[in-house]
Amino acid sequence: IFGFNTTVVLLILTTISIIMATFIESATSTENARNLVYNATWFEMILAFLTVNVTGSLFMHKSFQWKKITVPLFHLSFVLIMIGAMFTRYTGVEGMIHIREGAQSNVVALENNGGDKVLPFQIYLNDFELERYPGSNSPSSYSSIVTVQDEEKDNFFEYHIYMNHILKYRGWRFFQTSYDEDEKGTILTATRDVIGTPLTYFGYFTTIVTLLLSL
Repeated sequence: IFGFNTTVVLLILTTISIIMATFIESATSTENARNLVYNATWFEMILAFLTVNVTGSLFMHKSFQWKKITVPLFHLSFVLIMIGAMFTRYTGVEGMIHIREGAQSNVVALENNGGDKVLPFQIYLNDFELERYPGSNSPSSYSSIVTVQDEEKDNFFEYHIYMNHILKYRGWRFFQTSYDEDEKGTILTATRDVIGTPLTYFGYFTTIVTLLLSL
C-alpha cells in the first residue's frame, strides 16, 4: 500500500484522469468534466488512496530526518493540498448568480443541491462588456462592471469582474462565467470555501518554500 510502485501507478492514473477531464471539458462542457471526473467517486478514491500512500510512506521509510527534512515537508505539502481539496469538495458552496443590466440580485442558485442561497448583500450590474476578435463574431473577452451594495455593513463599491480578476467579498468569490445571448446579462460563478481554499493555498506555499530550500 505504501510502496513506491503504488505511488507511481496512482500518479499515472491521476494524470490520465486529468487529461480525460481536459478533453471532456473542451469537447462538451465544464459541467460534464466535473460530473464525469472531478466530482466522480472513483476519482476521489484515487486521490484519497494517493494521500494515504504518501502519508504512510513517510513513516514506513522513516523520512523524518533533519538532514533531509525537505523531503517529508514536500510530501506533507501535497497531503495538505489534498486535505484542502477534500474540505472544498464537501464543505464548500458553489453556484451561479444571474443578473441583467440595470438589475440586482443576491440569490445564488446552488449546484450541489439545487437550492438557493441568499447573500447578505446585493450585486447590481452596471454594464456588461463583450469584445470580439477583429473581423469575427467570436468573443475574445467579456466582463461585468458591478456595484456591491451592502446595507448591513454600510459598504458600497464598484468592481470590474473579468477573467482572472475575481470579486472577493465577505468570504464569497465571484468569477465571470458566461452571459445572456442578447449580451444584456451576466452569469457569475459564486463560491464560498472558508476552510478548503486557505489550506490548499498554504499547501502550495509550503511546496514552493520546500523546493527553494531543497535548491
